[in-house]
Amino acid sequence: MKIVFFFFAIVFLFSSCKEIKNKEVTVLELIPEKVISEIDSLFFVNVNLASTKKDGNFILSQYPSYIAKVNSSFEKVWIYDQEGEGPMDLSYPEQLVLDGRNISILDHGNQSLKIFGMDSGTFMSSLRLPEPVMKFRFSKSTKGTYFFSVLDFVSNNSIIEVDSSGNLIRHLGTLFPETGVGSNRQMKYFQLDENDNIIFVGASLPYIEIVDYKGGNQKRYSLEQYEPIKRALDSTENDIKTNKRGMGTNSIPSYIIDAQYVKGRLYLSFTDRIGLDRSKARNLLEFKISTDGCELSRVFKFNTGTQDDEFHPQNFFVDEEGEKLLIQGLITKNIYEFKIPKEPT
Repeated sequence: MKIVFFFFAIVFLFSSCKEIKNKEVTVLELIPEKVISEIDSLFFVNVNLASTKKDGNFILSQYPSYIAKVNSSFEKVWIYDQEGEGPMDLSYPEQLVLDGRNISILDHGNQSLKIFGMDSGTFMSSLRLPEPVMKFRFSKSTKGTYFFSVLDFVSNNSIIEVDSSGNLIRHLGTLFPETGVGSNRQMKYFQLDENDNIIFVGASLPYIEIVDYKGGNQKRYSLEQYEPIKRALDSTENDIKTNKRGMGTNSIPSYIIDAQYVKGRLYLSFTDRIGLDRSKARNLLEFKISTDGCELSRVFKFNTGTQDDEFHPQNFFVDEEGEKLLIQGLITKNIYEFKIPKEPT
């Protein structure tokens, strides 16, 4: 795989993640090692992806609904494709979490959590969720409980915790400072870190907040002055203010699209454009993050030779152990595998 390094200086006129006034950020242009447009007889449109170094890759398809395991060459190992409304069925599954030797799946159409064995795809159990949840990533805590995103316009409690039997434990969330225009600007993604701290990421507001397991605020970071975030924010705000692309003041100007936490790093996919110009778009941001600080460390730009390079990925998964990145292109729906280079020591 060819990797082209670019270096540029970003001048920070702010008090942001860290008090860094001049930070050199590495932009890595990644060329895919593998491009997957079809897998045996499997048909896919929108998928979620996961992988481990030992077990290969996992593909969760919304429609048709199935979970499949493929090897490192993307050859099918097994598939579970029982669709329907029953306890063993899948209906528009949206997210998956690899949990030891199991796979936990958010079966969004059935509003349930399905558990499958990783080795053979055997169905193991199903639990009904206590209230409707959103289709974003979910997490499992070290205590064996599950956290899901919910939509709450009133209290801003944006996630729920559920026990292993499907019982509601609690609602919790945080309130970001409001800026700009547009409704529901409090929409957030979240991830759990190794200590069950909850990392909230604003979809529309440029903040990251770390909250401990008990719900106490530990740290809030502003991302607004990082050049990629600022450019995305300015473009979406301008669309609403000028009503471009049919967007009115009741629109939700989301520019952060997805978030994944992996061992001290937070990866964000985002909308990167100037007005409607996406020709210089970057695709994925990497932050080093903890309660001690937050710092933009690397920026990834994809070079697939397709229109996918101009947009955020449909879905992405960082496999830290395997040192690779899986994405699905937003336009072509191809699956790409990239090698993630190690940072210089």
